[in-house]
Amino acid sequence: MPQAPGPLYQKILETLLKEFAKGKPARGEKLPSEARLAKRFGVSLITIRRVVQELQALGAVRSVHGKGSFVQHAGALTRPPPGAHVALLIDTLKGPHALERIAAVEEVVSAAGYHLLLKETRFDPAVHAACLKSLGDGVAAVLIDTWVDEYDEPGRELRSKGLPVVFISERDYGSSFEYVGYGEEQAGREALERLRADGVRDLALVLQTTAITPLSRFLAAEAARLGFPKLEVIDVAHSRAFDPGLPLIERERRAAIAVEATPQDLARSLVGERLAAGQRHACYFCINEYAAVGAYQALADGGLAAPRDVGLVGLADSGAFFLGMTRRRLTGVIKPTRSAGLKAAELLLARLGSRYAGGSRTILPHTWQAGETYGVASGEPEFSDPSITNESIQTT
Repeated sequence: MPQAPGPLYQKILETLLKEFAKGKPARGEKLPSEARLAKRFGVSLITIRRVVQELQALGAVRSVHGKGSFVQHAGALTRPPPGAHVALLIDTLKGPHALERIAAVEEVVSAAGYHLLLKETRFDPAVHAACLKSLGDGVAAVLIDTWVDEYDEPGRELRSKGLPVVFISERDYGSSFEYVGYGEEQAGREALERLRADGVRDLALVLQTTAITPLSRFLAAEAARLGFPKLEVIDVAHSRAFDPGLPLIERERRAAIAVEATPQDLARSLVGERLAAGQRHACYFCINEYAAVGAYQALADGGLAAPRDVGLVGLADSGAFFLGMTRRRLTGVIKPTRSAGLKAAELLLARLGSRYAGGSRTILPHTWQAGETYGVASGEPEFSDPSITNESIQTT
């Protein structure tokens, strides 16, 4: 009679976990196909699929549709206790980038058997502190996706309780934490350098200058350093729509979570006003997809098309919002929004049950998208795609 599937699949599971602990396959490498595993162990595909499901539940592997399963933890793993949560504190729940990031984190933690506890912190250190204090005993680890400044002490408090903490952030909250980022400033610098190398002489920067993030100020300084002969900054910071009697940072926090006076609306209005006054630029560089959509709409309102008449380049979280709004692929830098969520969640789960000094920073590469809004048609050389993928990482 055939062996009972329970003990057999359990034996295979234990064998694979021991091999993972020895680095065979190493973390991040692909697991052999189900067919190869079935042949190796002399069992049916049904048994192997049960093994893979158990590895997913343990958080030992992560399966990617159409690509296979990848090892993400080494050593002996156990199921989390019933009702265990991983908390994700994120500045805003609005926008495609936030939804993409949340979905990526949930994919990893749910595969490991944890529930995702989601808290919106609204770019406010006080809300962050309140959320951290409200975390109950069922929370096993905390992932913080933020741009706010004041985070060192609350993070240390969580770590003193034995909770792993990983940040998705470009900022630095102390050397004892783990970070995942993607070098926004470097991405912006490289994009501007591409434009300058291509001979762009007349550039409009459509930026969003806020106290929350220094990226706009950095990009303006870089453009000035590169010496574009004609340069204008169009600021679509939408804090102006709120009570001027409030402190600037408070207006910006309210603006960041509001649906009124979005960067898209202001970009369309401000670029449109300049076009109506005869102030047209050869190329528009936009800080995000929202500003890029607004600039694109303003150009269309004025009877102009990119790339036929002008160039349009930008930084984008995934490119999906711009594509959905315009049916065109934005030329520019695509940031690894989903990959950052996956990597941060995997790193967090790898730290569960261990005390560590921290201090590592993982930088995910950005991808250049040679889209449909800048190129030969507008009189500029077309950018080439360097074929950088979001799968590779660099840890410093």
